[in-house]
Amino acid sequence: MLTLKKYHDGIAYVNADHQFETELGYFNREGTEYIIKTPRTPKPWINVLSNGRYGLTISQCGGGFSWLDHSEFNRITRWHQDLVKDDWGKYLYVRDNDTGEFWSPTWLPVKTDLDAYQCRHGFGYTVFHSRVNTIKITLTVFIPMDEQMEVWDVEIENLGSEPRSLSLFNYFEWTLGSSNDHHREFHKNFIQTQFEPDTNTIWAQKRLWDIALGDRGHWNIDHPFNAFL
Repeated sequence: MLTLKKYHDGIAYVNADHQFETELGYFNREGTEYIIKTPRTPKPWINVLSNGRYGLTISQCGGGFSWLDHSEFNRITRWHQDLVKDDWGKYLYVRDNDTGEFWSPTWLPVKTDLDAYQCRHGFGYTVFHSRVNTIKITLTVFIPMDEQMEVWDVEIENLGSEPRSLSLFNYFEWTLGSSNDHHREFHKNFIQTQFEPDTNTIWAQKRLWDIALGDRGHWNIDHPFNAFL
């Protein structure tokens, strides 16, 4: 069992022997987590999470994408692989409603200097700890074993004595198809979204489907086949 020790910056770090530590990070004593100490790593350091069907990748800065059944042919969100840049992902924005200041607890995409930062890549989860002034945020990302979904658990703690008013916003871009989406703007014409206020959810569907996967064998899914060329 891991125990936590709270340091002066208000972040609960893993209180265990630092294995193979460098200026960028280290393994915990059990070898079950790699703890990254800075978002400015030489390349994206990515954790791959999956329950066998639903999967995602997430970097130490929040970059990555999600998929269902096939990471190449059935991507849910947009991402472009790059060995150096890490500028595509699913991000969370935090805004101070009184001052207008905003930042991201994963550092990207805002790149605000965080007063404290830590990313823990573990087996089946990734946890971000960050602090800006007196606001400490813990973001945990994981995939349930028996549900085709991803969960973002956000905990916010005000370490100061004054009340704070905050708003949270998230951002991602739909793909809903093959990763080799060269005609990006054209494909956007076939993505339909709608907001359901009763359940506070966004539904998305792509009308054009050009990948034979599962029970969707052709892009013309609403019309019976009459002939083949």
